[in-house]
Amino acid sequence: MMGEIISTIFNIDDLYRLKEVKADGVIIADDYHGTRLAKAFSLADIKKISTICAELKLKLFIKMNRIYLDKELKKAEEYLNFLSELKITGIFYNDLAIYGLAKKLNLHNKLVYDPDTIVTNHFDVNYHLNKGIYGVILSKEITKEEMIDIAKNSLGRVGIIIHGYLNMSYSRRKLMENYFTFINKEVDIDNRRDLYIVEETREGKMPILEDDHGTAIFTDYVQESFDEIKELENAGVSLFLVDGIFLETDCIMEAIKGYRLILDGHTFDKNGYYERYANLPLSTGYMEKATNLVK
Repeated sequence: MMGEIISTIFNIDDLYRLKEVKADGVIIADDYHGTRLAKAFSLADIKKISTICAELKLKLFIKMNRIYLDKELKKAEEYLNFLSELKITGIFYNDLAIYGLAKKLNLHNKLVYDPDTIVTNHFDVNYHLNKGIYGVILSKEITKEEMIDIAKNSLGRVGIIIHGYLNMSYSRRKLMENYFTFINKEVDIDNRRDLYIVEETREGKMPILEDDHGTAIFTDYVQESFDEIKELENAGVSLFLVDGIFLETDCIMEAIKGYRLILDGHTFDKNGYYERYANLPLSTGYMEKATNLVK
């Protein structure tokens, strides 16, 4: 399968820019069923985006990546019913309850299993693919060589995140709210995008985000995969994700343009990209170095 580039967006007009840089699709969410988002969209906006994507021939993927409590599954089923009326390609999920609900509605063939960290071998990939789902996203904490080995032994679509800050820790607990309560300090933290933490043994700034679903901590670097993407495609990786959270639109669009050039067999000035975005901590992350050598 040919590699497809799928990106988050910040507003509806970004769809036209994605088409210009030859992205294949977009991934969006609302603020209830999605978390750790570059941008949350209303249900009305999602309907509009679905229509525009159909006109532009962009694939539309929806995130349902929250962890659901039993009492929240009714809303999940209602949302799946809503999505069934739209022209969508896939639904990203990590809570296995979503598979059961989607299967009832005959939507399981649109599901993309994306549990963040735990898919690290082809046995797990094939277990989920054999359920008839659309695809599986590999852990971002494994090396390029491990991704290649898994892709070569997988029975269907596998994907990876190739660009953006990587979510490394997620908790349903309001960690920042609890911290500031503990030190008796009032800070407006809801959906703030300018907060970060620094580990005692590191210098890098790790973005931290708290919303209604909990707290997420991201890498102190921005993943880039310009040198790796073609080799990964040749091995069978077919879904390449770009996440724009904490980044500027131009930065994302230029990266997508570069990845498309590379996948189409052309050259891209990676050094020029590094120079233009010298303020960003760009890195290949775990791609070329095992996690125990990075952490």
